[in-house]
Amino acid sequence: FDSELFHGASFDLDAADNQTVASIQALDEVERIWQAAYMTTPTDGSATVLSSVGTKYTAWSPHNDTKVAKMHSLGYYGEDVVIAFVDSGIDYTHEAFGGGFGSGFRVDKGYDLVGDNYVVGGEYIPDEDPMDCLGHGTHVAGIAASGDDYLPGVAPKARIRSYKVFGCGDGTYEDVIVAAFLQAYEEGADIISASLGSDRGFADTATAEVATAIQAKGALVVIAAGNSGDMGPFYSSSGGNGFESTTVGSVQAADWVAYNVTATSSSGESRDIMYISNSLLQFTLDGPARANVQEGARDLTACDWDLESVPSDEVMIIPRGTCLWQVQDSTLIGKATNVFYVQTEGLDWEYIDRAVYPALILYDDGDWIFTQAESGYDVTFAFTHDDQAISIPRESFINGRINDFSSWGPTLDGRMKPEISAPGGSILSTWLTADGGWAVYSGTSMATPYISGVGALFFGSRGGHAALGDGGAKLAHERIIASGKPVHHEDGTDNLASVAKQGAGLVDAEKVLLYSTSISPANLNLNDTVNFKGTHQVQVTNSGDEAITYIVSHEAGSTIHTKGNGDAWVSFEPPYSAGTGNVAEVSFSSESFTVGAGETKTLTLTFTEPETISASMLPVYGGSVVLAGDNSEVMRITYMGIKGSIYASDIWEMERGVPLYMSGYGDVIEEGHEYTFEEGTPVPQPYFNILWSTWEFSFDYVHKDWQPSDWTYPPVAGENNWIGSFRLVENPLSGVVVDFPQQQYPRWPNGVYATPQAFFANGSRIESGDYRILGRALRTGGDANNIGDWQYKASDWFRI
Repeated sequence: FDSELFHGASFDLDAADNQTVASIQALDEVERIWQAAYMTTPTDGSATVLSSVGTKYTAWSPHNDTKVAKMHSLGYYGEDVVIAFVDSGIDYTHEAFGGGFGSGFRVDKGYDLVGDNYVVGGEYIPDEDPMDCLGHGTHVAGIAASGDDYLPGVAPKARIRSYKVFGCGDGTYEDVIVAAFLQAYEEGADIISASLGSDRGFADTATAEVATAIQAKGALVVIAAGNSGDMGPFYSSSGGNGFESTTVGSVQAADWVAYNVTATSSSGESRDIMYISNSLLQFTLDGPARANVQEGARDLTACDWDLESVPSDEVMIIPRGTCLWQVQDSTLIGKATNVFYVQTEGLDWEYIDRAVYPALILYDDGDWIFTQAESGYDVTFAFTHDDQAISIPRESFINGRINDFSSWGPTLDGRMKPEISAPGGSILSTWLTADGGWAVYSGTSMATPYISGVGALFFGSRGGHAALGDGGAKLAHERIIASGKPVHHEDGTDNLASVAKQGAGLVDAEKVLLYSTSISPANLNLNDTVNFKGTHQVQVTNSGDEAITYIVSHEAGSTIHTKGNGDAWVSFEPPYSAGTGNVAEVSFSSESFTVGAGETKTLTLTFTEPETISASMLPVYGGSVVLAGDNSEVMRITYMGIKGSIYASDIWEMERGVPLYMSGYGDVIEEGHEYTFEEGTPVPQPYFNILWSTWEFSFDYVHKDWQPSDWTYPPVAGENNWIGSFRLVENPLSGVVVDFPQQQYPRWPNGVYATPQAFFANGSRIESGDYRILGRALRTGGDANNIGDWQYKASDWFRI
C-alpha cells in the first residue's frame, strides 16, 4: 500500500504469537500492525432470480417512503457523481448500466483485485476486468445506480466504478479490501460503497482506519451494518465501525414483488390474475397450463381433505385453509407441483414459504376461476418465461419496520452504529444477465448502496466533490443522519425500534438535499456510565435566505436490556421498555431559538441516565431531540447511551467454572495427571465459550509454579514461567488449524473445545515436563500489561 492516506504491506506469519507480533510492532518503521480480518457479503439468504421487469403494471419501487421518487421528479439524478463499489464486481453488459465497460460507458473504470478463480486463502491474480461472477456486486450497484427506466436506482445517472474483491464465491480478506478502498479513492471516487463486513466488531481495524482517512478527504464512505441481528446487541460489523464513515441498517421494503398471468376461460372470458409465489420467482411453467379445479373445490382445503393428485403441468386451485401452512404443505407434497391458494375473502396478501411450489391469489380472482369451473368451463393460464415482475403494496406488520436480520450496535467502544437505515428487505434489483438479469435479495448489503445513492444525489445537488471540498463527506454524513425518521420494532407493535439497531431511522432524501437546516454533530454518543458524557453542544446552521425559528422537543425511544437476566449472557432478542424511569431525560439551553439566514447557533443539551432500570442488564437507551422549524423543516439529533459498564462485561462466567479444563471429553484435569499426546489418548483441553467480544484471548502453557505476579505482556517463551501458546488441532468454529492467541474475537456463546496439538503456536514440539494451562481474555478497553484487566484462570498442574 503506497498511498498518501495509508502506507504499509500485508504479509503472512508462520507463527503469529504475541512475541513475534510485538517485535514487528516495535520496529521504528511500524506505526501499527493488525491481523487481517476475514470479510463476507452480509445478505439474508440467497437471491431469487427473475427473468425481467416490465411496464404494464405499477413499477416496483422502494423510493416513495424515502422521498427519492420526489427527488427524481425534481430532476435530481446524481449525474456525473462517481460511486465506487467494493464488492464482487459488476455485470457491466446489463442494459441498466449502459451495456459496456470503459471510457464512454457509465461503468468507466474498475479493477479485479483477486481474479475469478480466487478462493479464500488462495492467491490473488488481479486483472483489468471487474466482471461479476457472483451476482452480489451487480445487485448492489443496481440499487444505487440502475439506469433502467422501469426500475431506476437511487442515482440513475451516477457514474459507476467497480473494484472486485470477491471471486465467484463469498469470502475475502481485509488487505485486499483496503487496497480497493485506496484505489477507488485515488481514482476519484466521490462515494465508496462497501456491502461487506466482519463480525469482529472492533473499531481498531485497518479497514476502519482507511475509511476514516478517506472520509476526512471528502469522499463519503458507506458500509453495511451486517446481518447478525439474531446475535443480539453489541454485535456490529468491524467494517462499518470507523469514525465518521456511515453505517447502514436495513428496513423492510413496502411492496411485494408479484407477477401477472392471464387466465382464459372456454366461455370466452379472460382475466389478469396477480400472484405472489413462495420463492418470489415467476412459475417455471412455460406456455398454457390448465387450472385444475376439483369437484366441490370451494369447500376443500389442504388442511384435512384427501385431495386427488394433479398433473405436474397443471395448477391446482384450492382455498387457503385455516391450519398452519406447514400442514397444508405436507398434505400436498407428492400430489401437486404447482398450486394457487385462493386467499380467504376479506384478507390481503401474505407470503407462503413451503416445499411445494405454491403461490397466493386473491379471493376475487379465485372466485372467478371457481365460477367458471362450476359453469362447466375450463380455465387455462398463459405462462411465459418473461412474466413481468410488478409491485403490490405490502399490508404486513413488517412493512417499513427494521428487519430482524439487521445487526445490532452499539460498538464495543460505546458508539451508535448503524447511524441510519434504508430499504434492504426484499429488494428487486439487477442481476447477472446470464441468470436472468434481475433478482430479489435481502440484507444490509442492499440498504448500503441505497444510502450511497442518496449521497450521490446530495453531491450532485451541491456541485459535486470539487465544490464541497474536504468537508463534503462530513456534511453529507450528518445531513443523512439528521434526516432519519424512527421506524418501529420488528415485533409488530407500535413501539419504536432501538437506536442501537436502526440508528436515526429511515433516510429522507428530501431533507438531505433540500432542507436549509444542517446539524453538527447529528448523533450524540453518551457512552456508558463509567465514561458518561452528559453535556453536548450542537451547531445548528441555516443555509437558507430567511431566518428560521426552531422549537426544541425530546422524543424518547425504547430502552433495550442487553442482558435480560442480569447475568453475563447477552439476550439474542433483548427485552425492551419505555416510559418514565426507563428512558433518558434531557434539558435544553433553549426551548426555542432563531437562526438567521447563513448563520450558525449553538444548542447545549444535557442528558440524565434512566433512573430505575438496573445497570446489571446493561441497558442501551436512546431517542432524539427534535428541531421543528417555522418553515416546516423537522430535523433530529439522535442520541444513545449505555447504563452500566462495558468494561465489566464478562467474557467467561468464571463463577460457574468457565473455562473448564478437561481431560479429553470426560473428566476434568486432575493434579499430576500424565498425558502422552499419543493418538487415541486423552489430551488436556479447555471447554469454553465467549460471552463478550474480546480484543485478545488465549490458552497458554505455563510452568506449574506460575503466579499472576509473573504476568508480562507480550509473554516471552522461557521467561516469567510462561512457556508457549496452544496450537489447535482445528478451530472449533471454522475447522481451520489455528494458533493462539486469537485477536478481535467476536462473541460466541456456544460451548466448544480447544483441542491442542503436541506443538506450541510457534511450531516447536512440546517437551516433557510439568505444565498448567493458562486461559486469559482481555476485557473491553483493558490494558494488556495489567493482569487485573484480564479474565484469567489456570488449570491444575499436569505432566506431559
